[in-house]
Amino acid sequence: MADGLVPVRSSDALSWVEQGRELSPRHLVRMAKVSAEVQEQWEPYVHWPGVYYPRTPYRGTPAWRLPGQDVVGRLGREARLAYARLVLHGLASWEDARFASVWTSAGSHSSPDRERAPTPLGAFVREQPWLPVRGRDRAVRFVRPADAWHCPPGLEEEPSYAPTVDHRVRHLLERGKAGDRRREMQLPTWDDPRDSARLIAALGRLAAEGALGAEDRPAAQRANERAWKHLVRRPHPALPKGARLLAESGDRLISVPLSALDGRESDGDGDAGTVLYISGERDSLTALLIREMARPLLTLPGVSAKAAELLAAEHPTTVRHTDDLMFTVTVDGTRVNPGAMGEPLVQQLPWLTLAVSVLSDHLARGPRASEAELSELTSLVRSVRLHRYRSWDIELDGRPVTLPGRLGGVLPIPDPKHPLVLAPAGEPAWPETTRIVVAVAELLGRREFGDRLRLAAHQLASRHADLRDPGQEELADALEVTVHQVEETRLRIDGAIGVVLERCRPFLVHLLGTETANSLFLPPPGDTREFQTHLEEYAAELPVLVSEFIARARAARGTDELRRDLGIGFAELNDTLRTMSPPLEPVSHADEHEEALRTYLDLRKKELVNRLRWAVLEDFDARRPVPDWPSVRALDWITAPEAWEYTMDTADTGSLEAHVEEQLALRMGRPVPLPRSGERLPAPDQVRGANLRTITGLAAELAVLVRAAGHPLPAALTAAEPAEEVTTRLEAAGALDFRHLSPTDVVGWLAALGQWPDGMAVATDPERHGLSGADLDRVRNAAEHERRERERKRRSISVGGRDFDVHSGDFTALTRELDRVLQSGSAPGITAAGPLRFTDPRPQTGRTQATGRTRGWRYGGGTESGLTTAQREAIGYVGEWYAYQWLCARYPDHMDETCWVSGNRRKAFPGPSGDDGLGFDFRVGSGSQPYLYEVKATGGEGGRFELGESEVRAARQHAGNDRWRLLVVTHALTPHKMAIQMLPNPYGKRGRGRYREEGGALRFSYLL
Repeated sequence: MADGLVPVRSSDALSWVEQGRELSPRHLVRMAKVSAEVQEQWEPYVHWPGVYYPRTPYRGTPAWRLPGQDVVGRLGREARLAYARLVLHGLASWEDARFASVWTSAGSHSSPDRERAPTPLGAFVREQPWLPVRGRDRAVRFVRPADAWHCPPGLEEEPSYAPTVDHRVRHLLERGKAGDRRREMQLPTWDDPRDSARLIAALGRLAAEGALGAEDRPAAQRANERAWKHLVRRPHPALPKGARLLAESGDRLISVPLSALDGRESDGDGDAGTVLYISGERDSLTALLIREMARPLLTLPGVSAKAAELLAAEHPTTVRHTDDLMFTVTVDGTRVNPGAMGEPLVQQLPWLTLAVSVLSDHLARGPRASEAELSELTSLVRSVRLHRYRSWDIELDGRPVTLPGRLGGVLPIPDPKHPLVLAPAGEPAWPETTRIVVAVAELLGRREFGDRLRLAAHQLASRHADLRDPGQEELADALEVTVHQVEETRLRIDGAIGVVLERCRPFLVHLLGTETANSLFLPPPGDTREFQTHLEEYAAELPVLVSEFIARARAARGTDELRRDLGIGFAELNDTLRTMSPPLEPVSHADEHEEALRTYLDLRKKELVNRLRWAVLEDFDARRPVPDWPSVRALDWITAPEAWEYTMDTADTGSLEAHVEEQLALRMGRPVPLPRSGERLPAPDQVRGANLRTITGLAAELAVLVRAAGHPLPAALTAAEPAEEVTTRLEAAGALDFRHLSPTDVVGWLAALGQWPDGMAVATDPERHGLSGADLDRVRNAAEHERRERERKRRSISVGGRDFDVHSGDFTALTRELDRVLQSGSAPGITAAGPLRFTDPRPQTGRTQATGRTRGWRYGGGTESGLTTAQREAIGYVGEWYAYQWLCARYPDHMDETCWVSGNRRKAFPGPSGDDGLGFDFRVGSGSQPYLYEVKATGGEGGRFELGESEVRAARQHAGNDRWRLLVVTHALTPHKMAIQMLPNPYGKRGRGRYREEGGALRFSYLL
C-alpha cells in the first residue's frame, strides 16, 4: 500500500464507436461502465467539443478510476486521511494516461482527429474534496486542491490563518511527479511567485471573512507584501476578477473589493467613492495621516509604484500612490519645516517626560525597561517640539483635506531628528493637552501610551491640577500607579546617575583601562556631581571636557551615537565591549552596510547586468539555460559580508566594489572578474519587452500547430492562454534578456527546455509539419468552440434537458419552465399526496456539535463544488421554488407568497425583497409559534448540507421544539427524479445523533 492506490478500469467498458457523432459527455460516461456515484463525480467535468469526423469510427483509451473514490466522502475522518495519503502516493508515480482519455479517429485520414477528456481519476483528484487541510482551529477538513494552500519545506512563516495542507501528508506533495501534478490540480503554493495573484486575493478574502485576528496582522501583511513583489515582476500581472485586496484602515486590517474601486472619482472629502492609497513607506507623514483619516491604505515597500500602476490601469481615478499626492501642510502661509519650527514641548509640559517614563517603567507589557531604554525614551520625548499656528491648510493631491474632528487641530509631524506637534494658537490648557499627549505617543511609536496619557490628562484637568507642575501624588493617581512607583522612576531618570554610569562605563574602560574605570564605579557615586568630581582626575585622557563628556552621555540615544560624538573608532570600541566583564553586546552596523550596498547596486545595476549578460552570452547562443537567471539578474542575492557587521564603521565605495566583484565571480563560477565590455546588446528593457510581445502573439498559435500535427501538448502550452507559462519558463532559463527572439528561436528554446514534442521539427512553418491553413483553422475552430461551450455551460443550468442562462440573475425564463413542469405533472415529488411527516436520518456515531464557522450554502449535497456562484444561486432558487409549491400543497389554508421570506422571493413575486439573515426561508403561520423551514437544494442525491451562522442561531433557538425544520430538495434539476424530504433540526432532540459533522465546520452529513 505504500505505493498508493492502483487505478482500475471496468472490464466491460466500451472503447469503440462506429460513428464519432455518437460521442457526447453522457455517452462517454455510460460507456465507461462505472457506478452512479462515479458518474456523478465525473460527468460535470467531461467537456467534449465534438469530433471532426462524425461518420468515422473512434477508438478511446481507458477511463481509469480510483478504487473507493465513489464512497470516500462518506467515510470517517481517519479513513479519509488514509485515503488521501494513498492518492498522494499515487500522484507521484501514476502515468499521464491515467488522467486523460484520448479518442482517436480510426479512419484512413492522413491527419487523425484526437480528442481528450478527463478520466474519472483526473476529475476526482482535481474537483472533489479529498485533500485534508487545517486552519486556525486545527480541525481537519477535506477540500478540492484549488481550495487549499501547500506550504513547501523551508517556508519561513506558515499561515496559521489559512487552509493549508495537513502537515501529516504535506511531504508527499514533494515526491516524484507530485510536484507537477500540483499545478495541474490548481493547488496553489504559499509564497510561490506563480500563485501571487491568488495569494493576494486569498488574503483579501480572509480579511473579509474575519479570519485575520490582531495577532495575524504582521504575518498577513508580510505575506501580502511578498505576494505583491512577486506579482508585479510577472510578465502579465493581473488579479483574479472580483478579487479583494488586503489593506489597512487606522489600526485594523480591511478588505477592499476591486469592484469598490470602479466608482466615480471622489470629491475633496472622499465621500463619493472608495479611494485606495498605496504607499512605499509605512511611517511617512502621508501614510500616517491617511491612517488618521481611516482611509484604505496599502503599504508595499519597494514595489508600491508598480502596484499602483497595475491597479490604476483599471481604476485610474480611485487608486493613488502617496508619492504622487503632493501632500502638503502649510501653517500661517509657511510650509512646515520641522527643523526650523517650534520650541521644546517639555518647556510647556515638564511633567510629560516623567509620565511617559512611568508608563514604560511600570505599565508597559513585557520586561521592565532598562535604564538605557528609559534614557533613550526620555531623550526622544525631550526632542519633541511644539509649534502653534493660527491657520493651516492641508492638501492631498491638490485638494483640501479635512482631518477627523477627534484630532482637534493637533497634528503630529514625524521627523527623524525634529519630531513636531502642530497645535492651534492660544493659551495652554488641559483640553488641548489631552490631544497633544496622544500626538506625542504617535511620534514616539508607542500608540498604546496614547489612551493612558489622554485619560491621565483628563483626570488631572478634573482635579484642576497645575498644567506645568502637577503634584507627584496627583500624577500617580492619574496614571493609576503608586507614588512610590513614580518616585522610583523619577530617580531612575532624574540625574539618571544609573543611566550615565551605564552609558559611560564602556568608554571609560576603553579610554582608561578596566582597573581605573572600575575604581570610578566602586563604590557607585551617589549622583552625577560626585561622579564628575572623581572623573576630573582623568580629564586629560578624555577626548572632551568632563562636563561635556557627562552631558553627551546623558543626551545620547545609544552607545553608537555617543561613540561618534566622542570620535572613538568603531571596531576598537567593539573589541572593548567584547572583553568587558560581563561582556556587552557589540554595536552592529549590519543594517547600514546593507543599505549602502543596496544603494551601490541600484546606482550601477545597468552596468552590472550588462556584464552578467556578456558573461553568459555564449550559453544563451547555445540555448543552454542559465540557472536562476531572474534571481541572478535581480542582484538581491548580494548581501553585505557578516565580517563587516562589527568591524567596519562605514562601507566606502572601494570596499563595496571589491565585495560585489567577488560575489559576481563566485556566483557565475568564474575565477576572474566578469568582463567589463563585450558585444553591443539591446537594452534589457527593450529586448525583454520585444520578446514578451513575440511570445504573446505566438504561444497560442504554437499550441494550435502542435495539436494540428497530432502531438500531445507539452505542459507549457496546455493552458487556455499559454503565453504566460511560456514566458515564465523562458524567463527562468534566461532566454529573454539577450537578443530579440524570432518565432523559430522561441520554439528552439522550448525544445531545449523539453517543452516541444519529441520528433516534431523545431519550426513554426506549418509546411514543415505537412500542415495546411485548413488544418490549423480546424484546430482553432475546435478551441474556440470548446471555449464557447465551456463558457456557456458555466453560465447556465439544465432543467429537464433545457438549458437556461442564469449568469445575469434574471430567472424569468427559468421560472416559466418550472411552472410548465408543475402544470404538466412532470415533478411528482411536489404533487404526491401524503401526510406531512419527518424523514429521520439513520443514527450516526461521531461528533454532532458544530464547532467552527463557515458561510452557509443555498444548496445541499456534496457534488456542487465545480459550479459557479450563479449556478449555485440558481439551484438554490429552484429548490426554494419547489419547496414553496410543496408547502402550498400541504398548508393550503395558511401558505401564500408572504410566507416566502428569503431573498429568492423577489425573483418569483413582486413586492419587497426577503431577508437572507433570518436563518430560514419560509415562515408558515402568523401566530406566536410559526413553523420555520430552511431549504437546501442539490442537483444530486444529497446526504450533506451546510448551515450559515444565522441558520445556526435560528436552529439553536428552536432546539427545544420541532418548529425549525430542514427541507432537502434532491435532484432539483431533474423534475421526474426531484424529491423533497423534511429533516429534523440537527440541534433538536429529534435530530440529535442523526447527523455527522464534517471537518469541524458547520457542515453535516446524513444517511437515509
